Amino acid sequence: MDYPRITTDDRADAVIPLSHRDAKQVDSKVDRWRRENPDAFYTYDVEKTGGCVVQFWGYRIYYGRCVDCTGLVTTRRKISHKKEGPTWTGRWPKYCTECNTRKREAHSDAARARMRRLRAGERQRPFEFSEKRS
Repeated sequence: MDYPRITTDDRADAVIPLSHRDAKQVDSKVDRWRRENPDAFYTYDVEKTGGCVVQFWGYRIYYGRCVDCTGLVTTRRKISHKKEGPTWTGRWPKYCTECNTRKREAHSDAARARMRRLRAGERQRPFEFSEKRS
């Protein structure tokens, strides 16, 4: 059987797969929308912490009050690299930097004290079986 020979001129309208480098340069819907709407921004309230989020230029900026001292809590998260699927990046902070540092140091100090007592041979609660198992 003699099949017709296909030349490159016949395939001028064929789709040629892009290399990885070239595919990265193709705009997604998100990129196109951001380019067409450079000054768009969104705001919403965060119910769990009572704070507020402002989103613009590929960033989300959170403003809220500290649970302990009612000081200002702010954080900035980049979301411009998230172009597919959800853009949630975790919980918003509840504590300001000073309170967070204080809580972390108190936790570390308590762990050191527990380890110190354990190494000294003092157990917090002696381990005993209440009944014998068979």
